[in-house]
Amino acid sequence: ERLGDLVFGEEQQELWDVLVPMLLERGETLATVESGTGGLLAHLVTDVPGHHLVHRGGVVVPTDDSMRRLLDLPDEMLTDETRVSRATAEAMAERCRDLLHTDYALAVTECPTWDPDDANAAVPEAFVALARAGGVEAHRVNFVGDPALRKIRTAKIALNLLRKRLAKDV
Repeated sequence: ERLGDLVFGEEQQELWDVLVPMLLERGETLATVESGTGGLLAHLVTDVPGHHLVHRGGVVVPTDDSMRRLLDLPDEMLTDETRVSRATAEAMAERCRDLLHTDYALAVTECPTWDPDDANAAVPEAFVALARAGGVEAHRVNFVGDPALRKIRTAKIALNLLRKRLAKDV
């Protein structure tokens, strides 16, 4: 009780093990759109029994061209300054939700690589977003620590965003 919404499961349960049953219980659906995690969100969700009843599909958009063609994102969202931004993450999530006709869509922007030994390098970041009927919200993910963990960490942050929203909307 003291930990509140920081606790989501028991024993060896992962976020996705809890999330799919939550969606099943509510009769709601999910879609995913990923640039920086390369399909990891969809992979994690589809490892859970019953996923086919809630996960309507996922789109992997690793290039500007795929973002234009599959999500119809405008060129101004795909510049060096805007590709990794709150606005782009929100647009990705909204377009994915519309494309796959789901209750929720999770989006992950590009997750840049970096050299953690370069003291002059800026801390890289990505954005995750959740689109739903009530609107869209996005959050910044800062990459500190081991670069090898950036994809799984970002995927977990996105899944936790949905878990917290579902818990609020009980």
